[in-house]
Amino acid sequence: MTRKLLFAAVGVLLLFAALSCTRINRDEDPNRFADLQSLPLEYGQLKAVTISEQYAGWAQIWFQDDAGTVRMVRINYATDQMLKNVLTIPRTPAGGK
Repeated sequence: MTRKLLFAAVGVLLLFAALSCTRINRDEDPNRFADLQSLPLEYGQLKAVTISEQYAGWAQIWFQDDAGTVRMVRINYATDQMLKNVLTIPRTPAGGK
């Protein structure tokens, strides 16, 4: 009897754990992506291209403009798409604003 009760309790806990999980949908917002047609010249000179094994099919393209601002654009070279959200890192003199 105690074993049956223990198995039932574990079963109920597993059921609650499974039902409480939220599915992660990476494509929840189709407006996050744009077709990779061209990149604005205002981004500056291409400085580097990096990849990560964690994000297969994706690359990060790093630019720096004449003011020193660094921009990182994430592209999917398998689908010819890029994320619309471009990381922009403004540069300032050391110790200044």
